[in-house]
Amino acid sequence: MKKRRIRIRRIAITAVLLAVLAYTIKIHTFTFYHDAALWSHFDAEQIQPLFDFVVVRADGTDASIEFTDSTDPGRIYSDTVRRNQIKMVCLDRGKWYFVRETGKISVRWIHVRIR
Repeated sequence: MKKRRIRIRRIAITAVLLAVLAYTIKIHTFTFYHDAALWSHFDAEQIQPLFDFVVVRADGTDASIEFTDSTDPGRIYSDTVRRNQIKMVCLDRGKWYFVRETGKISVRWIHVRIR
């Protein structure tokens, strides 16, 4: 009986941890889609990495992405992401970056600021 309780507790703890992880991934993932008519009234989207990297995924078609440091516009990271390819991009943690993209991309492990 005691072993059964321990097993049930382990299963419950594992389920709770998986739910917390799934929720954390969901709230720190943002999909950028370049649409001039939709985004014409916004100045720019900015992201701030939670860690020293972000995960970029192109959804559907090839996409190009460019991250520009908001404090030092000379620091630019640009790359092309193929369809359904996942790339890890190293960025400085705690800094804000402007995002320019062509195509539809999902970026994970970020805070988003839209002005």
